[in-house]
Amino acid sequence: MQDLDFYARPGWYDALHAEGTASWADWLLVLNRRHGTGGVRWLEPACGTGRFFPVLARRGVRLTGYDLHPTAVAYARRRGDARLADMTGYLRPRAFDLAFCLLGSFRHLMDEAAARRHLTLTRRSLKPRGLYALGLDLCDYSRPEADEEVWTARRGGLSIEDVVETVPPDRLRRRERVIHFLRAGGRLYKSEYDLRSYDWPQFQRTFRAAGFRLAGAYDAWRRPVVPDRSTRDALFLLSAEG
Repeated sequence: MQDLDFYARPGWYDALHAEGTASWADWLLVLNRRHGTGGVRWLEPACGTGRFFPVLARRGVRLTGYDLHPTAVAYARRRGDARLADMTGYLRPRAFDLAFCLLGSFRHLMDEAAARRHLTLTRRSLKPRGLYALGLDLCDYSRPEADEEVWTARRGGLSIEDVVETVPPDRLRRRERVIHFLRAGGRLYKSEYDLRSYDWPQFQRTFRAAGFRLAGAYDAWRRPVVPDRSTRDALFLLSAEG
């Protein structure tokens, strides 16, 4: 088994996350009209390989994305306006109608100061009534459970399987270990890292401290929900007003 930097293989990462991109784009358009400005200037923090650029362009959206990893940004630039930037450093005041980050990359910000700074800069980059659509897996510290997901893809004759194991979070350190076991080209690779954990009260305190209010929330089946301590996987719509 070989250690792997997932971003060093942007084609693999892109293939594993390609499914559902068009559906997500359409859903974001609906939410933008329902809760936000309805405008077409959008921002994607942690845009990765830029899978949303061509899909949103066909729907009339002008997307800007940024990511910290140079290999991912080089891949994304073949598709659209991708910038090399950190989540705690990007600011374009009142430039965007909607920002979105769907895969939980927000949890790579490992302390409260970094999380609040990112949210504050994103809020300041939004127009009045702009939205930040933030996908997040919340946890229940009283019921720690391991989790496993399997992602599969095929591209250019190569089959890729990604088994993702999540270790229950450490409540005191607010760390959750994520381990990827990837099989591709007859080889097995391993990639692991920590994410910051949140339950609903912790997340609520963080986004409120950054000046956001909650405009809405939807579960994995795109049903509206009122978040509480039982909420797990959800898309939170944070409004730049209030």
